[in-house]
Formats: sequence, C-alpha cells, structure tokens
Amino acid sequence: MKIKFHTISSAQTAKLAEIFAENVKNKTIILLRGNIGSGKTTFAQGFAKGLGIKDIVNSPTFNIVKVYNYQKGVLYHIDAYRLENNQKDIGLREYINSSGLVLIEWPEYVAKYIPKNNILINIIDEGEDKRTISVEASGEAEMAIVMGVNKKWATNY
Repeated sequence: MKIKFHTISSAQTAKLAEIFAENVKNKTIILLRGNIGSGKTTFAQGFAKGLGIKDIVNSPTFNIVKVYNYQKGVLYHIDAYRLENNQKDIGLREYINSSGLVLIEWPEYVAKYIPKNNILINIIDEGEDKRTISVEASGEAEMAIVMGVNKKWATNY
C-alpha cells in the first residue's frame, strides 16, 4: 500500500507526523528516508509531540539512539547515518525488536535488522518548505495505521 501526502510548511509536516503518532501502536517500526535537510528530524519532532513527549527531540546522529519515555511506552529514535559500511553489531537489533515504537532515520544503513512489516516514509524536499511524503506500509497493522492517517489528513487538510 502506497500513499502520498503533500505538505506546504515544516509545521504541516510536523502535524502529519503527529497524526501518525496518534495512530500507531507499540512495536511499530517507522523508517524515515530522505536527503539531508529533507525534513526527517522535523517529522521525528512532530511524531514525538504526538506521543506526548515533552523532551527536546533532535537527530541522534552522534548518539545513534535516543530513548524517550511517554505515557504508553517508549520511543527509540535511531539515526543510522554514521553506520554506513559498519559491519559491527552494536545492539540495534534489541531496540528494533523491542516492544516500543521505533523511528529510524537512514534505514538503508541497517536494513539487515529491519523486520518485513514496517512503514517506510520517504520525504522529498520540493523547495520553499514544501514536501512530498510517500508512505509505503507492509503488514496488516501497518496498513491500518496508514489508512487511519490518510483518513484524518484528508478530512482536516
């Protein structure tokens, strides 16, 4: 299942992410793809806000993983950018296969750890703060999440 969303501001991109957060359940894996500066971190910030996380959320590039607790569980925010060509097992499998929510920026660098059922979000910078956000879901639960987001987005934006 593939759906495209179009946003016209970073605030709207963050709002779309909030709607995703309102629809997810624990054990959901969300993969964020896009060039540097495309809006992956903006999406992550909106997602965290939608979960009720009050902490400052930024890209964990130098930490690789940041952990945020929220009322219903835990969010693992992984930035795999620095893991390109890394062959060492640094324990990501434990985070990805946990009972929490997992948000992975640069998932192509840790593809071998990613389960088949996930939500892939590809963010394309169209200039002037406009974004095309392509979403692909695999698995029934993931498809239901995306359908819920699409329905809410279509009625509000």
